[in-house]
Amino acid sequence: MRVRDPIHGDIVIDQVAKELLDTQALQRLRGVKQLGLTHYVYPGCVHTRFDHSLGTYHMARRLYQGAVGNPCPTELLAVGCAALLHDVGHMPFGHTLEEEFSLFAKHDSKERLARVLSDTEVGVILSRAGLYGQVADILLETLPRAESYLSEIIKGTIDADVLDYLRRDAYFAGLVHDYDDRVLDNFSVRDGRLVYRLVHKGLDRPDARSELVHLLRLRYYLTERLYYHHAKLAAGTMLAKMVERAGFTEGELLALTDEGLLAQCLSRATERHDTALWALADNLRWRRLYKRAFVQVADDALALLWQQRFYYEGVIAEAVGLDPTEVGIYLGPRGVLKEAEVTVLTKRGSEPLSLEESGDIAALARQYAALARFYVFAPPDKTQQVRRVVEDMLGRPSEYRKDLMSL
Repeated sequence: MRVRDPIHGDIVIDQVAKELLDTQALQRLRGVKQLGLTHYVYPGCVHTRFDHSLGTYHMARRLYQGAVGNPCPTELLAVGCAALLHDVGHMPFGHTLEEEFSLFAKHDSKERLARVLSDTEVGVILSRAGLYGQVADILLETLPRAESYLSEIIKGTIDADVLDYLRRDAYFAGLVHDYDDRVLDNFSVRDGRLVYRLVHKGLDRPDARSELVHLLRLRYYLTERLYYHHAKLAAGTMLAKMVERAGFTEGELLALTDEGLLAQCLSRATERHDTALWALADNLRWRRLYKRAFVQVADDALALLWQQRFYYEGVIAEAVGLDPTEVGIYLGPRGVLKEAEVTVLTKRGSEPLSLEESGDIAALARQYAALARFYVFAPPDKTQQVRRVVEDMLGRPSEYRKDLMSL
């Protein structure tokens, strides 16, 4: 079977993958947007986890066939199925709820993936094809060291997942940025690991290195422009407060789509006569977003506020006559340039890219660190009042730290 994809063109789907695509677990991903609430800023970003899963399947097969000297048909099938299923445990707006606000375990946690594999029709299909054990080992990263490259193709630092979403996200955002397919020619397997070759026949390959650095720069560009745009963060903060107040369990969310989540919140608000929950859900539905009341580069003092955000949201809200659901504190991104840890093959052997004597890699790492911002969001007509309260709070650090210690 062939599927026409706007990013990769025709994607050839094998029979087992075709059966997996028809399962409820994967079809649900048609209703889960890849970039969550980013379409409130970039209207074209309505592509889904389903689209991305197909693209990751395609890129994983390409990576495997290019990196492995003697491709094994069974391994190719297993890698493709694992790539197709890598996001099957994604809840709606998963990155916001799981990684940014830590309300639930991450979508690729071993417990969640194991449950999806064992409790659904996915497991039946894989078992019938004789692939269940191998696909589970790839996704759960329980392979012998000599076969760890199979997991790294799907869940490495620069992997099929990254190679699809960088292109897909830029395309649907309308940003004219891409990488060259030649980057795929530089992957190989060494001592059971997936490595990126910076040498060939004992000689340095500056062209391979520049392609890799370009890929990392593209990742930073999208992080700055798309993933951490302030309006998207405001919407995400509102969403997290809405989900917390609605009291969803992980199991409930894993059965929902984006629209289903919003509908459930409105339904629960009606049943409970919860006007605050209704306001959050209705404002999100019609894109009436909170605005930036306060922004500052993150530091240790602001990290303390983030750790006790529920308390301080209440303090700020009370000071300006708002409900605590109308004030949102956000700190992020708190990650690092993890892609710089990709294993590269140099004259010295296999090592993380971050050990390379490279000014541009270090500069990128500094740029990532500088992205960290502390935000306080509030309704548009209250931003000035909220800003004054936050500035006063930060101007009396001994007093607000005393509050923190008394919690």
